[in-house]
Amino acid sequence: MDDDAEKHPIPLFYRIVLLYIEPLFALNGAFLCLASPSHFLDAVSPHHPVANTASIVALAAPSSLSHSSSSSSSSSNGDDTLRNVRILTDMLGIMQLVFAFNLAVTLRVAGTQTKIWRVMCAGMLLSDLLHIAVSVREYGAGGVGGQGVGVGAWRLTDWINFGILVGMGVVRLGAVLGIGIHERRERKDHKSKIS
Repeated sequence: MDDDAEKHPIPLFYRIVLLYIEPLFALNGAFLCLASPSHFLDAVSPHHPVANTASIVALAAPSSLSHSSSSSSSSSNGDDTLRNVRILTDMLGIMQLVFAFNLAVTLRVAGTQTKIWRVMCAGMLLSDLLHIAVSVREYGAGGVGGQGVGVGAWRLTDWINFGILVGMGVVRLGAVLGIGIHERRERKDHKSKIS
């Protein structure tokens, strides 16, 4: 067998990033959405009313969602707001788990099938582009209450989130465009060469 036949068509860089690193990021996002939605909302939407509360409601404690808090009015208001968006953060957390599964499992099952890798990365890239559009709306002139966040006012969390988002988007764009991917051509006379 020649070296080309033994070489994996998906570069090692893509495999490390998409099979190991990104699924960990997705699992972290799922954890934040499911176990600490107020921290998640603070990370992705600094203008959200819950972002300024200390309220953390875990998925394992649904009883705290069904009872009103008898503490101060601002804490109660934060709890009510969190209760109103909790189903959305739970659904987003579940989607993050699906995202992690698709990266860690589906791409492994795809193995050397470059078409599947490229199509999966195209779908994830679409998600990235929509995520960027929503983030620009949130951080730009819009935002909740018409408040924008200038780049100079970004927090470390904002820089990390956007850095990861853009970085992973660039990796996926490279895969979609086939940069570094070695397409294998099926040979019809494959059996005759083996015998």
